Amino acid sequence: MALLTLLLLSFSTSVIVAIWRATRWTSDGPAIESTPLPGPRGLPFVGSIFALSPVNPWLTFHKWSQEYGPLYQVELAGTSHVWIADEEIAFDLLSKKAKIYSDRPHIPALMDDNRTSGQYLPLLSNNSQWQRQRKFAKTIMAASQKAAFFGYPELESIRLMKELLDQPSSYNTAFESFVSRVTCRLAWGTSVAADELKQRARELLIGVSPTGSLLNKIPFLMLLPDCLSPAKAWERRRARTERAFFLQMQDEVRANLAPSSNSPSPTSSTTTADRPETRQPPSWTAMFLSPTQNPPHGIPTATEGAYAVGMHGIAGALTIAAPMQSFCLALCLHPQHLAPLHAEVDAVCPAAPPTLADLPRMPHLRACIRETLRWRPPVPTGIPHRSTAAAVYRGARIPAGAVLHPLEWSIARDPRRYPHPDVFDPRRWLDPASPAFRAPLSVHPAITGHSQFGWGHRVCQGQGVAEADLFVGLGALVWGFDVQRAVDAATGAPVPVPSMDFAALLIAKPRWFAFELRCRSEARRAWIDAAFREGREAGRYEPEREYWDSKNGVLGWGKPNEGNVTIRTLGPWENSSLFAIHCPVYVQHHSLLIVSACIPIGEHTDTVLSHALSNSESQNLLPSQVKIRVISAMPRMTKAVASQPTLHPMTVL
Repeated sequence: MALLTLLLLSFSTSVIVAIWRATRWTSDGPAIESTPLPGPRGLPFVGSIFALSPVNPWLTFHKWSQEYGPLYQVELAGTSHVWIADEEIAFDLLSKKAKIYSDRPHIPALMDDNRTSGQYLPLLSNNSQWQRQRKFAKTIMAASQKAAFFGYPELESIRLMKELLDQPSSYNTAFESFVSRVTCRLAWGTSVAADELKQRARELLIGVSPTGSLLNKIPFLMLLPDCLSPAKAWERRRARTERAFFLQMQDEVRANLAPSSNSPSPTSSTTTADRPETRQPPSWTAMFLSPTQNPPHGIPTATEGAYAVGMHGIAGALTIAAPMQSFCLALCLHPQHLAPLHAEVDAVCPAAPPTLADLPRMPHLRACIRETLRWRPPVPTGIPHRSTAAAVYRGARIPAGAVLHPLEWSIARDPRRYPHPDVFDPRRWLDPASPAFRAPLSVHPAITGHSQFGWGHRVCQGQGVAEADLFVGLGALVWGFDVQRAVDAATGAPVPVPSMDFAALLIAKPRWFAFELRCRSEARRAWIDAAFREGREAGRYEPEREYWDSKNGVLGWGKPNEGNVTIRTLGPWENSSLFAIHCPVYVQHHSLLIVSACIPIGEHTDTVLSHALSNSESQNLLPSQVKIRVISAMPRMTKAVASQPTLHPMTVL
């Protein structure tokens, strides 16, 4: 009897398992036998987090892709991260199977849940907020692109050239200002808020970067009261300031849209030519506030509308300046590509810098821009997705809740599509024999459709703005200037150019490096001066505005005039040195900042660090007059290093 019972139980179990297997489905269809994804073996609880370098961590992920294959899994602090290092696999999962791979992971460092707050379209889950904001973004981008982005890139390219002419060593600031001003005009019709927009972007970048805010490394700090968690207090103030800024800009546009007193009252029969005049230039906010939309574009509140516009402003200010700096880096390391650029721009635009209308006739410039994005992708680890269901792909299990990363650094280095992938070679986009070539050259190469702008349902709606800014901005650079490596005045030798010294936040931006920008001729210098003077006299170049009183204690980040900064060395890491900075007088921000810089260590460290801090992304977080005190023993510099100190800016990790 016992044997019969055992046989019946065994049979029943087999039937249940068979039915379960027959009815279970995965993203690839009926269930198949699966195995865990390969990947490095980490430590309990923390996983492989200590195996990552704080300097260019994407290189570690790229190395693992070569060791474990193009699809592998890494455990980091209790979360499964799946890394995709192949374009075909990324398309299969993130585009074809977008239904289960289009969610976004939670970012602990943000005050409001990024998935449901309605504040940042790229970070929202696939919900009703995301759907209506994505539709709104598509509408405003199409309308502004049809209007050639209202001429804003060309207008600001003149100011860009003027700033490069006057202060060529501040090229990084000039590039960031150019992008921020164009985006600011698109968002609100004015450039006066460009500096504030840059600051909003910097602070948000710290919050969303895995290596940025301390809250992303130690999430439980968000559970503590502000007085016990300076990082949380900082984030609360950042979020409060951002909201106030977006709503204030929206209110200003709303006020400018009010008809002037001598304008006729609008009626149903008023023609376009007879409509009341306003003081408001075209902008995305003006489109949102259009009286023909109720509620505006399906967005139910003014606050959500303010974020729907402001988020695009921040996204543009964050990302577009990085490839502009990488473009200069490429030309310094590969100067042979500058002469063809000059030849093309001189043939197409002999009298004035390029405009968007010249884009079809300048394939070499477009090829250099496209190659820059491939060679040094601005988001090398990709924007992460999150799986909403367990699935099997090519026999390997992808767990539910896993964070999927399209590893753009590796995708852009597939030797089958990009022979000699580590070489900057824009000719690969122009040679019909190259695997990357596409015809016609009046359209291709183009950066729109590049995987850096996302996959599947998460494709960036603003890629047309990025293309316009890069083409017009870099076209103005090439039209007006020579880009050359700096020369040491004492030895006459070229100053070394670091090819992989990048900021450690989510956006991989080259740290400041020395190179020469020289105006190509006196005639072009005169053209730049005259064009800028004309624009300034016409009121087209207003100075940036300060939005917050530095002593208000509630909004903004008024930094103290001076303060003592203590720096403790944490030890070398590859070609960099890690430091802890403690600034007691600036307790509103994290009292402890971890920074990284490729700088010499020794008797001149105080001077070098002072220069680095004053030219870094941290400059808005520290006293304007920094007094450095190094409190740990460090090896003295060698004589060779001391003679050529490297002054690379530091960046908050």
